Amino acid sequence: MDQQVRHAICARIRHLHDELGLTTIYVTHDQAEAIALCNHMLIIHQGELQQIETVEEIWNYPANKFVAYFVGEPAMNFIPALVKGTNQIVIPGETEEFHFTFEGEVESKYVDSQVELGVRPQQIEVSRERKAANSVSGTAKILEF
Repeated sequence: MDQQVRHAICARIRHLHDELGLTTIYVTHDQAEAIALCNHMLIIHQGELQQIETVEEIWNYPANKFVAYFVGEPAMNFIPALVKGTNQIVIPGETEEFHFTFEGEVESKYVDSQVELGVRPQQIEVSRERKAANSVSGTAKILEF
């Protein structure tokens, strides 16, 4: 189907679902389609349930690295990092370390642990000038609209 027809069918399915108040199970590999239609999303990987939640919960609190990478276009980036405090993380660079603070807190038992920091492309702001806090220098290798 072309995109216009597909969009119209999705809108009709969503309207029927809301109008009739029925539970609907819709299976798709198209994330945009799933997000447009669902109240709750169920993600399965290799035959095992990974997470079932609202789209907002899955987006903001993915259950694991697979879910974090799978949900979103373009995919989430993962960067090796070190937890330095309950709300501070350090990313090692070639010539310096980059320190970041974040909202919320991790449990103190994770301080000084190696982790992979997940960053969605939509959270990245590109600037020609380095900002003092929560910034890292680098080279953009791929740019997508």
